[in-house]
Amino acid sequence: MICILNHDLTLLDLSAAFDTVDQSTFMAVLERRFGISDGALAWIADYLHGRSQVVCVSNSDSGDMSLRYGIPQGSVLGPRFFIQY
Repeated sequence: MICILNHDLTLLDLSAAFDTVDQSTFMAVLERRFGISDGALAWIADYLHGRSQVVCVSNSDSGDMSLRYGIPQGSVLGPRFFIQY
């Protein structure tokens, strides 16, 4: 998102916001606020859980780190999930 105020350019990067979503809290929001349950809730949980990341620098990697927070940004569902959160 770009906002121009008084001829100055202000940039707002929301990509890091996707990394702050607590997955267990998000699942509770989907169930309580939106009434998603059973198979649909299990499908979303399966989509979010079990993700990991690895940092690679100069042919060395950090090993797998399990992710408890965050929603995938490169998906169609990512922005929608973030808005609902």
